Amino acid sequence: ALQPDAVAISASLAGLGCTVVCNPSTNLGLQDRRGSAPPHNVPIDRSMARTPRWRGLTCVQELKAAGVAVAAASDNVRDWWHPYGDYDGVEVWRNAVTLGHLDTAPCEGEWAAAVSDVPSKAMGVERADGCAFSVGAPADLVLFPRATRLSELFSRPRDSGRVVLRNGRVQRSALPSYRLLDDLVAVAT
Repeated sequence: ALQPDAVAISASLAGLGCTVVCNPSTNLGLQDRRGSAPPHNVPIDRSMARTPRWRGLTCVQELKAAGVAVAAASDNVRDWWHPYGDYDGVEVWRNAVTLGHLDTAPCEGEWAAAVSDVPSKAMGVERADGCAFSVGAPADLVLFPRATRLSELFSRPRDSGRVVLRNGRVQRSALPSYRLLDDLVAVAT
């Protein structure tokens, strides 16, 4: 995200009514993968020790400050681009906060909408009144009863006691075993 004119670009996008989506996990895994210096796309010997130097994501703080809707997502799950993802919104939120240093912009909680309200609006599935919560509205939400602080949720999202409510009813489901998914992955990761 080496963009010296990020503020100007963000300001120009603000008037368009668009949504910018960053993919923090994918960006981290792809940027400077085995070399970004010219000439580009030249294979680097795998035996050569080399830590990536050019990493990051788009200028989410500048975009949001300019009034651009900013979302975070992960579209690469257990594939060549990002072999470790699983579509977990909490993981995406945590990675966006970590990689974008959003914990001080002004705080992590300010960015929850990046994985909830903003993508819903961008996809056209937001509530008609625009309110995330209101009396009489369907209770479609996720609760994390074992996490009393956001740092606890981010540290152990799988141990948060996650409860999914749809129309106010607890959803009883479990993640499928990886064995059931392995035939969907061309190369074992």
